[in-house]
Amino acid sequence: MRVLGSPVTGRAAFSADNGIGDLPGVHGKFEHVARMTVDAVSLPSFFPSPFAHGGYDIGDCMDVNSRCGTLTNLDAVVEKAQDLDLLVMINQIFNHISVEALWLKLSVAGHPDCDDYYVCADPKPDDTAST
Repeated sequence: MRVLGSPVTGRAAFSADNGIGDLPGVHGKFEHVARMTVDAVSLPSFFPSPFAHGGYDIGDCMDVNSRCGTLTNLDAVVEKAQDLDLLVMINQIFNHISVEALWLKLSVAGHPDCDDYYVCADPKPDDTAST
């Protein structure tokens, strides 16, 4: 049986004195996490977002929000976890995308490589979602 821990989220793991959890802060907590006898850790979303919906509106699912660190920091977190025999689970939010996301912009514009990525429809006259 695997045990999942999430002690490295939010304000619990920050490297700067700003109260914002970040990947360097997570990296610094892994020795402690490894001693907690968990098998895996769950990381909250760290993707770039305009934060119109609390960070769930992902602008780029292939990058790291600069408030949370860099791709190099993410690589270091994964490498440290592997060194400590910990699994890393990343909160992927595929169904939540920002209107600023490049893939959405390309799809709406009818770009041939992306035109079928999303199904878009005009709202009904009463401004509710189309079915």
